[in-house]
Amino acid sequence: MTTVLLSLNVSVGLEEAIVDWLLESADVDGFKSQQVSGHGSSLHKSSALDQVMGRDRRVELQIILGEDAARRVISSLKDQYTGANIFYAISPVLEFGSF
Repeated sequence: MTTVLLSLNVSVGLEEAIVDWLLESADVDGFKSQQVSGHGSSLHKSSALDQVMGRDRRVELQIILGEDAARRVISSLKDQYTGANIFYAISPVLEFGSF
């Protein structure tokens, strides 16, 4: 099994729904979340202040899991949240552990 890092970048307004969805997913054992700002011309700015500042307040969720599980998570999220402006990336993990 190939271990990967699945990064999801969601709007602040979707945070609770996505967190709840991930907590109920059989493919996800745990994850971390943090507030981030997105920058760029293609972003959907959340507020007038965000438009002036040139940023979009977002939440990044990071999950370490198997590649097949990551692809199932993405597929399910795409089905349920089509058009929700969710960005994702799947990256290889060279090593993962704790001590």
